[in-house]
Amino acid sequence: MKLALALAAGLAATPALACGPGIPVSADGLQLAYRIEPAAAVGRMVAVEVATCDGLALEGFDARMPIHGHGLNYRPRIAATGPGAYRIEGVLFHMPGPWQFVFDVRAGETTRRLTADLTIRR
Repeated sequence: MKLALALAAGLAATPALACGPGIPVSADGLQLAYRIEPAAAVGRMVAVEVATCDGLALEGFDARMPIHGHGLNYRPRIAATGPGAYRIEGVLFHMPGPWQFVFDVRAGETTRRLTADLTIRR
């Protein structure tokens, strides 16, 4: 299931899942929650905090603009900050419009992809 989100001037994290606060993302029984700090805007470097549920491990992350066929100009860095908690640094949205977060998570021996749609405004 994809989550569409229009980001305006600010983003308030709200309790979403037992694994953490933020915007919920789920598919096929796999769940995580994320939040962006500070609020996303064109040209502003942000971090994405991710909480995974049920022992999932965050293996990879990307952000892309599907309608333009490209992603970020910089490669973000993922750091584990605790059990099931991750901080992704170096996310810079270089243009406004529809973006998609791509989270690669590992459940046991299987790696799966969860996606979340969002819109970055000027």
